[in-house]
Amino acid sequence: MDFFNPNSIRARGNHHSVGVISAANLALITDNRYLPESMFIGGIIPGPKEPDFEQCDHFLCPIIEQFRRTWSPGVQLSRTADSDSNVLVEAAIILSVNDLPAARKLAGLQGHSSGLYICSVCDLQGKNSIMDTNHSRWSCCNVQRMRDAAYAWRTADTLAQRKKIFEEHGVRWSSMWLLPYWDPTRMLVVDSMHCILEGIVHYHCRHVL
Repeated sequence: MDFFNPNSIRARGNHHSVGVISAANLALITDNRYLPESMFIGGIIPGPKEPDFEQCDHFLCPIIEQFRRTWSPGVQLSRTADSDSNVLVEAAIILSVNDLPAARKLAGLQGHSSGLYICSVCDLQGKNSIMDTNHSRWSCCNVQRMRDAAYAWRTADTLAQRKKIFEEHGVRWSSMWLLPYWDPTRMLVVDSMHCILEGIVHYHCRHVL
């Protein structure tokens, strides 16, 4: 999932934002995998403004429902490129690749600048932990606890209860939790352009060198 300005960033004062939910078929060879004609466009989120978390999840939910069914029980096809007879095809989401704000919004996690849950992989908390490079103190988030908190948020009776759960656990409901195999600590990936080129390299060149 990503958002962009359809009128280009050159339009002064123009802040329109349109979102795209897309997927690549990893069964294709790498030369063809990311060609425009090979990409699956799951949905387009209209502007003019970027929607909040709950609005985004309404666009995401029907797509995830389809992937839940393709995983179990799967899809029975009369034939495929490799078989002339009936075959059961199973499909799954392997990775979710986004920039950091979109990743947190898609997964229903607190933002990286929230002040408490700064990471979706480890359980380091608070902005003071950002510079902690002693990885021996890092421990992975408990995915089952995250899932339990997400379902608790979903079934909460009041907005106050939902707010409390989100503040305490850093997790709220996302349709991604409909997938029995969903693990944000291993499957939620920040794309290389934002992470490396516009993140690590940018910081290193401007502040370290």
